[in-house]
Amino acid sequence: MSTVQPLESGSRYDIRVGISPDADGGYAVRALAFLPAARLRERVRRDRAPYDEWARRGKLIVTPGDTIDYERVRAELNAWDADSAGIAEIAYDRYNATDLVQRLKDAD
Repeated sequence: MSTVQPLESGSRYDIRVGISPDADGGYAVRALAFLPAARLRERVRRDRAPYDEWARRGKLIVTPGDTIDYERVRAELNAWDADSAGIAEIAYDRYNATDLVQRLKDAD
């Protein structure tokens, strides 16, 4: 089963999520969520969501600084086994994703 994976592209306030079905062809999803460390407390208060707890549990990847670390996103996406998961393409929001997409195309 070949799939297309969406990639949300925020930098400071958005949580990035890539979704992938399981390798067995089922409908389970695998998500990666990213948030910059400098924005964590603000997001907990503003959204009234336990992002700090999710980070402690390994459900949220917190990157250093006040923007999402694109290299970390790239590394996490590259860690997925695209062949066994049937990932044929990554669809993305053009806003703020140009650099990451170009790096994925060029080096990966």
